[in-house]
Amino acid sequence: MTLETCTILTTTANEVLAPVHDRMPVIINPEDYGLWLATKTTKTDVLTDLLRPFAAEKMTTHPVSPNVNNPGYDHADLVAPLLNNTVDSF
Repeated sequence: MTLETCTILTTTANEVLAPVHDRMPVIINPEDYGLWLATKTTKTDVLTDLLRPFAAEKMTTHPVSPNVNNPGYDHADLVAPLLNNTVDSF
């Protein structure tokens, strides 16, 4: 039997996300994918260095629907910018 799992690693929020929450998911830079995914890497200090806040200047934000807080609402519009502060209910 195979058990498939995943983990979301978090770090301190950068300047963009700090107004929303004190943590953010770790985002690995594309140039570091190979290092992160290298299964034979034993240098944990090198990998630990990748667990830092993502560069704020590479991020943008926009308001979204409060439906993001509803686990039963699973639609692509959850990431769409909220226009005119309108909220659709399901």
